[in-house]
Amino acid sequence: MNSLYIIVFFLCVIGAVVGYFQFTLSSQKAKAEKDLKSIQDKAQADLAAAKSEEEKREIQRKAQIESERVKMRAQTEAEKAKIRAQTQAEKKALTSREAKIKAAEAAVNKRLRDAASKVRNAKNLQNQAKRVKADADKKKRAADAAMARAVKTGKDNDKKLAAEKKRLANDAQKKVKQANARASAARNSAKAEAKKALAYKKLLNERTKMAQTIIGTTLGENASLGYYKTRGTYTWGGEGPTRSNPKNCAKWAKTKGYAAWGFRNGDHPSKRYKNTCFGYKYVSSKLDRKHGDNIHMVGCTYSDLRPDQTVCPPRPSVRTATKVAKVVGSAPKVATAVASATKPANRRYSLTGGKTGKYCADEGNRIICNRNSVGAWERFGVKLLGGGKIALIGGRSGKYCADEGNRIICNRNSVGGWERFRVKELGGGKIALIGGKTGKYCADEGNRIICNRNAIGGWEKFTVKKA
Repeated sequence: MNSLYIIVFFLCVIGAVVGYFQFTLSSQKAKAEKDLKSIQDKAQADLAAAKSEEEKREIQRKAQIESERVKMRAQTEAEKAKIRAQTQAEKKALTSREAKIKAAEAAVNKRLRDAASKVRNAKNLQNQAKRVKADADKKKRAADAAMARAVKTGKDNDKKLAAEKKRLANDAQKKVKQANARASAARNSAKAEAKKALAYKKLLNERTKMAQTIIGTTLGENASLGYYKTRGTYTWGGEGPTRSNPKNCAKWAKTKGYAAWGFRNGDHPSKRYKNTCFGYKYVSSKLDRKHGDNIHMVGCTYSDLRPDQTVCPPRPSVRTATKVAKVVGSAPKVATAVASATKPANRRYSLTGGKTGKYCADEGNRIICNRNSVGAWERFGVKLLGGGKIALIGGRSGKYCADEGNRIICNRNSVGGWERFRVKELGGGKIALIGGKTGKYCADEGNRIICNRNAIGGWEKFTVKKA
């Protein structure tokens, strides 16, 4: 009998994780497999020593939960490794871009130096042409004077001298034309080169500014270019103060308790929005990179990851509790206490399932309503998120509970879209929960809670009490 238990149990466990292991990194896979082998060995030894069927089932249940934890840890590490690799690749690409920008700057500066040299050469040729003209004018005056003397004296020597001076004056005039032509060509060439160099400089400045915006946003501000545009993925917070530094927008958003902050730079076409902050109370999805631009940037207020890497979590404190206080039947003073609590786990409640009429428990890999009394696993923390939404904190794991479609599981470190539940008061101390993933009512099915109902029946009604 023990061998049958072991075989059936490990077939289930291996089947649950083998699909996932195909996607993990080799080192993480090896560690997870090692941990799983350790769990298997311990469970096998415990099953062999078990004296009752109930004890064997409990051993199975604990081993399964531990196996799920191994899988979740491996998944978390794989996701972290993926984000780290993505960040390193981006840093490498940005560093390469910086090097290319510096090379382009060097090339443009060389063009500018060459243009300046041509301008100086053109000026030198112009000055030389002026000197040649002055010399030609002098020779012409001398030739005119010699001609006047020859006419007056009529001597052959004077006539020969006048003719020679006239020839020299004509040669000087030719040199003047040549000097002017050279100076004009040099001047035109210098203008064209300077115009081209300045155009390259302008283009480089634009590209450099764009690159610095991207680099500064990604690495300096730990933010993403663009802003949330898809309706239903965010709750607008409002406009903020005028600031020249995005870091000040992040500080402002933190004072407001906003999940994400935003900044518009000085290139915004509207004077009203230049260098201004804005914020989002909540966001429920990652930032779509196709909505990027070079004017807006957004960042997570309470996360070290960028909005395109993660769903920005809300402020880790409770803000309002009026509605939920009414739902759980709390007195006004309890509502005040809950609203001011900075650790939601300090305010705990029990849930009673609508099908079984028994208390619901956080078993690590699911929530199940099959308990006759309230222990640690049957106490859930309630965190008020605003907008009629709450987050549940599991009594076993101390982590946020998520609607995964086919179950509710408490294994999250932060609140995203799936971890946000809406509460509907039904009267008589009963409520209905609406899942964050499906947007459907959650039901007690005996062996799990699943959020896939379109209407409220008996199984969708939960009783909430302070525990």
